Amino acid sequence: CYNHLRTNPMEILYEISYLLKPGLLDSEAGNFGSSLEAKIGETGGLIKESAKPFRTELGYPIEGQIHAWNGKVIFGIEDAPEKMGTIKTFTTACSEILRIAYFRTSPKALTEMRERLESTIARSRASREQFSIAAAEKQSAMISSTKNQEIKEEKTEVAMEEIEKKLEELLK
Repeated sequence: CYNHLRTNPMEILYEISYLLKPGLLDSEAGNFGSSLEAKIGETGGLIKESAKPFRTELGYPIEGQIHAWNGKVIFGIEDAPEKMGTIKTFTTACSEILRIAYFRTSPKALTEMRERLESTIARSRASREQFSIAAAEKQSAMISSTKNQEIKEEKTEVAMEEIEKKLEELLK
């Protein structure tokens, strides 16, 4: 529904990241995201990327809340200072917002950030896999050790039984 962002003249992108109150329904949180995108479109902005609000646990309480709806929209806009004022006025009037942040960035910076994030995720997955392999090997070693101990105990029991039988034979 929105045009793709042209590389010129909008070399500067803006990101609006927001946290909405947790008491909202999924549809209400989605409606806010849609309204924000519509307001950006009305002011001449072109949406590059947006994330539908999703429920998340906060790292620390905000206004006594430990959960919130987290969403963002990345867009380009000409004559940004004037039009960003209109968008900020719209967001300021919304009582559902717990926190909101406005960032100015560039397509290059977004690409670099995305690559760093993907790299971090890949390292995290590899680390998790290595941990899983190490844990499996440790568990396997423990099982093997337990089996070896059981075999030794069985041999000891058999050896003790044989010794008892020989002692009985000798004592008879």
